[in-house]
Amino acid sequence: DGGTANMGVDTVTRTFDVVVTEVNDAPVAVDDTPAGTYLEDAAQYVFTEASLLANDNAGPEEGSQTITIDSVGAAVGGSVSLNGSNDVVFVPAANFNGAASFTYTITDNGTTNGAPDVLTDTATVSFEITAENDPPTISDVTDRTIDEDTNTGTIVFTVNDVETAAADLTVTATSDNQTLVTNANLVLAGSGANRTLVATPEQDANGFATITLTVTDGDATVIDTFLLTVDPVNDAPVAQDDTFSVDENSPALTVVGTVQASDVDMDTLSFGFGGFATVAAPGTNIGATDGAGMDVSTLLYNRNAASVRLAQDAFFAAIAAQWSGTASFATYNATTGVLTITNTFWASLLVDLTNIGGPFADLGPGQTASMSVNDLT
Repeated sequence: DGGTANMGVDTVTRTFDVVVTEVNDAPVAVDDTPAGTYLEDAAQYVFTEASLLANDNAGPEEGSQTITIDSVGAAVGGSVSLNGSNDVVFVPAANFNGAASFTYTITDNGTTNGAPDVLTDTATVSFEITAENDPPTISDVTDRTIDEDTNTGTIVFTVNDVETAAADLTVTATSDNQTLVTNANLVLAGSGANRTLVATPEQDANGFATITLTVTDGDATVIDTFLLTVDPVNDAPVAQDDTFSVDENSPALTVVGTVQASDVDMDTLSFGFGGFATVAAPGTNIGATDGAGMDVSTLLYNRNAASVRLAQDAFFAAIAAQWSGTASFATYNATTGVLTITNTFWASLLVDLTNIGGPFADLGPGQTASMSVNDLT
């Protein structure tokens, strides 16, 4: 200080302490691109906390600190959350494929000047969701009940696919009971998303059939089934036109033929007759009785009575002598008691009398007569 005797510099030394107060450094979260295959429409993907924190750190000179995932968000292509183990759960959005991502935020447990001073950082996890073929869809067709000998009418249903145009979807229909409904009788129509089906059972058939509608996009296939119930109805019996031939002057009770009818339901049939016409021959009429007590299995020709006598399935016919020709002489019906069918049957006399001439005159005792026959057909 210049005040010494020797004119030298006098000094004095003092000491003091410098205290450096700790300041917490922020942790460092590093973006992640996890390896692996991630498929469209998977239920979920789990990214463990340990795997995501593996490349993160607590900050410079903060190696003693612990970092944890505090929150997640900003999901692309799905939703993200933390489970009870603090792992990250990513749920892909339905039918999503392409670039997916989410963010996670980490925290440390650092302090500043001895007081808790939690700091954070955020990183992004990015990955690719691979596309997979989505199956088509088909609306449900409810069970149907129809009467025998009718069809279902137009059944409307829809088809769709998130990846394939509806017009490119293939629809087929099959039956598990080909006796009731053949595949050929399942007629599909419509276009695009709007399709139709008409199912036509076989004639006179009844019962049950499961109808399967199948939709495919060429890779994936879906089906919808419904039960088709065909209720029986009483079918009309079938009577066939008949032609019976008898020779002129046939003996009484000549068997001519049998009236026949059928019923697909196997019902018991009853026969009735009517509409007998007058045969175009002199003095020849054909009529009918109820045939009570007569043989019901055959048709009998009774010339003398000049009438048609009827039983349940038989008639007896008569004509005048020496007349030939063809005449419609009756109709008959077969009935189940509910439904009736009526047909016409015919009698035909085969001999043409133009080559025979008229009848012989009466002959007395000892007299004879002769004749020649040129054509008896």
